[in-house]
Amino acid sequence: IGLPDERELGGLEVSAAIRRLGGNAPVYARMLRSFLKDLPQHLDQAGQQTLATDWSAASMSMHTLKGLAATIGARELQSAAALAEATFRRAPPEGVARELMARVRGLAESLRTQVGPWAAGFALDAAPSSVPPSAAALPLRASLQALLGALRQSDMHALDLLEPLRGDPALRPLPQWLELEAAVDALDFDRALALCEHWLRELPS
Repeated sequence: IGLPDERELGGLEVSAAIRRLGGNAPVYARMLRSFLKDLPQHLDQAGQQTLATDWSAASMSMHTLKGLAATIGARELQSAAALAEATFRRAPPEGVARELMARVRGLAESLRTQVGPWAAGFALDAAPSSVPPSAAALPLRASLQALLGALRQSDMHALDLLEPLRGDPALRPLPQWLELEAAVDALDFDRALALCEHWLRELPS
């Protein structure tokens, strides 16, 4: 898949991020679109936390943003979120917190503006990543148990383990699947872990 120059995408390190995912461009594309879609809500939440001087929650929000930005290759946003995270832990003066949030928001909005139109169509026509026939043939319980193990370790291999399930048409209408897929694509492994455990408990023995 041809990739534009990083300078055209505001410095987004697409190639390096895809390499970290084992070359799986479709998985990266889904993660990137999920990240950009959820970014405004995430920033609004962090902004409300700083206004309420809830520094523990604000620091955690910046920690989450830092990790997500690193995964998609947004280094500048990652660095700004890391600085905000460390500063919020120390309960900074209101003016300092406002400046840090303004910096994070500015970088995030620039990223959405520059990357959004390209991300909307990136890898949509790519062939899905190949999975071993044995993995594709695993029963649902075995697939979820394998996924559960990766989620417990916060292992990015969870993205690969989800691929065989994406190809199962019987799962697509299920709310359990839709929630789990969204959580993994958003790299919210804590929520994905809880959803996976709950689904396994619901399955017949």
